[in-house]
Amino acid sequence: MLRSLFFSAALLGCYSLLVPIATAANAATHEQTKTVSVKGENGTALQTLAATSDGKVVALVSLSRYNAAAAKSAVAEVRVFNADGEEESKWPLDFIGQSIGVGPDGAVYVAGDGQVARYSAAGKLLAKAEVPHLAEVLKDQDQLRASAEAQVKAQQESIAEAKKSFSEQAKQLRDKGVDKLSEEEKQQLEALEINLKLYDQITVRTEPIDKVMVQLTSRLRIINSITATSKEVFIATGELKGYGYAVWRMDLDFKNPSQVISKLSGCCGQMDVQAQGDKLYVAENTKHRVGQFDLTGKFLTSFGKRDRESIGECFAGCCNPMNCRIMNNGDVYTSESEGVIKKFNSKGEFVALVGQAKLTGGCKNVAVAASPDGNTVYFCDLPGSQIIILKKSAAPVSAQ
Repeated sequence: MLRSLFFSAALLGCYSLLVPIATAANAATHEQTKTVSVKGENGTALQTLAATSDGKVVALVSLSRYNAAAAKSAVAEVRVFNADGEEESKWPLDFIGQSIGVGPDGAVYVAGDGQVARYSAAGKLLAKAEVPHLAEVLKDQDQLRASAEAQVKAQQESIAEAKKSFSEQAKQLRDKGVDKLSEEEKQQLEALEINLKLYDQITVRTEPIDKVMVQLTSRLRIINSITATSKEVFIATGELKGYGYAVWRMDLDFKNPSQVISKLSGCCGQMDVQAQGDKLYVAENTKHRVGQFDLTGKFLTSFGKRDRESIGECFAGCCNPMNCRIMNNGDVYTSESEGVIKKFNSKGEFVALVGQAKLTGGCKNVAVAASPDGNTVYFCDLPGSQIIILKKSAAPVSAQ
């Protein structure tokens, strides 16, 4: 209950802050030429995508990462499309996939629900394992219980603090005399009273510790992103303590795990990490930037900043960019919840607005990928369960 209410509040914040890009900066390098519907069965749909070195697209068709309970009746699969959006092949998964990536050698990596697997480009299973850190967490039940108790305590303290603040604000308005309040103040008082009732309900329905323990491990089973270099695999997943994210590093056989980054902040369950060469790139959406780290997790630099309009290097909305993709030459493509796609060079300098797809609002996975020459860009329309294909235009086009 607590988690769902906080999640809903975060979504409301996202919707209230959505801002379209300015018309003065709507000259895009690519134009949308095609949409490819990617529908599944029994509730499965397009979740994310990646591109291969020869410009094909691997699309993950699965359940929502928050709907693993329906896994028994659903079949997740990987589908491969050519540059024109025509399906060429597919293969089933025996687990619920939540993220997908392609290694430098063409191997396809899929992770989700606490599992990680590597396939050949033709779909042959090469390796599969349970994510290493999960077994370590489940082994120490005492620590897991302590973490659950600490989280419940922190939530209760947060609720108490919020209730105190709302009560004080409401009292100040009532002390003025309700008949003397302006219409705006009356609306504020009404909103405060609604929030106080909501927080009273949250206090009454605080989850039992055993249920919180299950929720904690469920969050750890969600793999938000997977990426690989020629020697190692990296995954992003939730942390046991708090609501942050961690990046784990392991070899190509999914052994020798180590946590290299911790306490990353991501909005609405989104945390995209991509590897290229000797660097990791993180779409730090709550900081409105792309962070660059070395493979040991050492922070190197970042680019991007927040602004009310998504112009140039700036990212708008409550939390953007949501996703990024790194090309072999170091170019970085970023994507925002509102459908904005941008290109930066290897130095983090803004190069161009690639395009803007028309999407419904709210925080979500908006995976982006591109062909090796950059002439074709692929965009994941999660609400529509379709791949949007954009082709480079001979002249700048309007992104409206």
